[in-house]
Amino acid sequence: MKTQVNNFVIRFANVNGTGSASANGIVAKCMYRMGLDIGPKNMFPSNIQGMPTWFEIRVSSEAKTGRRGDVDLLIAMNRSTYHSDLKTLSTKGFFIYDNSDDFKISVEDHVTLLPIPISKLARENFDHFRSLILLQNMIYVG
Repeated sequence: MKTQVNNFVIRFANVNGTGSASANGIVAKCMYRMGLDIGPKNMFPSNIQGMPTWFEIRVSSEAKTGRRGDVDLLIAMNRSTYHSDLKTLSTKGFFIYDNSDDFKISVEDHVTLLPIPISKLARENFDHFRSLILLQNMIYVG
């Protein structure tokens, strides 16, 4: 297998209207400030609050900024798109998702699941009601 450095695609699957565009922009800005060549792309199929939205960052040591087609790391914050998002993963792709309620996903062998109890951690560690509601909306819409 050929080793590649700084050549990958991250996609965030979110819900429109939850503040995800701002959070995704901060991630992209951090990567850029680290010296990585990136091509960020926001994908809004609808401007209706509560509908799916995606943000993709292509990192390329060759300064390629166009979309590649597949995804290496998918951070899934919208349960309603889990199954279609899984289909975009590359061979040996990683899928991060919320499993606070022991939600199970069946995948093919080429995908590595990384379940994290995101909403459970938020409930246990944040007192601010608005933050918790926004996080729950990002995860459970659909």
